[in-house]
Amino acid sequence: MELIEIHNQNGDWQPFVGDETTELLRSKGFTNSDGSLNQSGKNILDETYRIMQVCGNPNDQINNETGIVIGYVQSGKTLSFTTLTALARDNNYQIVVVIAGTSEPLVTQSTKRLENDLRLNTRFDRKWTILSNPKRREEFELIETTLAQWADPTFPNERCKTLLITVMKNTSHLNNLVNILAGQNLTGVPTLIIDDEGDQASLNTRARWAARQNLDIESLTETQVSTIYRRINALRNVFPHHTFLQYTATPQANLFINIMDRLSPNFIKLLTPGPDYTGGIDFFRNNPNLILEIPPNEIPTPSNPLFEIPESLKSALRIFFLGVVAGEMQNSHRNRTM
Repeated sequence: MELIEIHNQNGDWQPFVGDETTELLRSKGFTNSDGSLNQSGKNILDETYRIMQVCGNPNDQINNETGIVIGYVQSGKTLSFTTLTALARDNNYQIVVVIAGTSEPLVTQSTKRLENDLRLNTRFDRKWTILSNPKRREEFELIETTLAQWADPTFPNERCKTLLITVMKNTSHLNNLVNILAGQNLTGVPTLIIDDEGDQASLNTRARWAARQNLDIESLTETQVSTIYRRINALRNVFPHHTFLQYTATPQANLFINIMDRLSPNFIKLLTPGPDYTGGIDFFRNNPNLILEIPPNEIPTPSNPLFEIPESLKSALRIFFLGVVAGEMQNSHRNRTM
């Protein structure tokens, strides 16, 4: 076993980096020839450690933190929160909830990614119990039994299972989860809630209306806030000890909401993209010659409806198709985008 020591530079507690986290990074290929973590793996671990460090100390009885994690588009945000999920397990977090998306395909995609990154279908140590959109009595009893093992001082922690719950960002599914959890004894149960794409649907979309009505943010009733926002806050209310993390590449709305809003972050963490990342800066700043602007007359508006495919879109499709063919001829099957 490799011992990894990270010195505490800030924060009130020092998370433990165990096999759950290091094995995830190794399984993703972030290793040198001798099996040690390479520089990219160490960078991911360091950033994940610093995020966990500002989450709640699992040894405390009560915690209520709200944070935001910001990364470039397609720069590894999902890997960050799957690694953070593993690190939460290493530090005896009993529940991890991932609010995974606004549609069934997105929830399925996130659930599969967590299963793959945590190797849940290929390992035999049974340290996890995964549930997706739970609502049945059997799932209530499974959660109850799992938490009872954590609460039993004679039951070894290494044999306890961490509950990994994925849920759609949907009124009914969130309400089902709240109802299942509200009947559990969650005192002293450290919980991590991850809101994937936290800028989408989670915030109170009626905040502007409330401001125009001169209503104080803290005095809004349930009927005066948007439904998903209300459900997320109801979910948070069932956990005496939890950290709520919003992951996003477009944080403007999250950062500019009223500071008294429950979803206003009290800490921010930035993700560093890997060395092979190619994003907006590469295309729009470093290589402006790659940009072709769409002519104004080819942009549909109410006063300029389009009845056939504009030439600029045809040109973009031709270039994309040629790139795909060139990749096939060169046996290069890397992802491509328009």
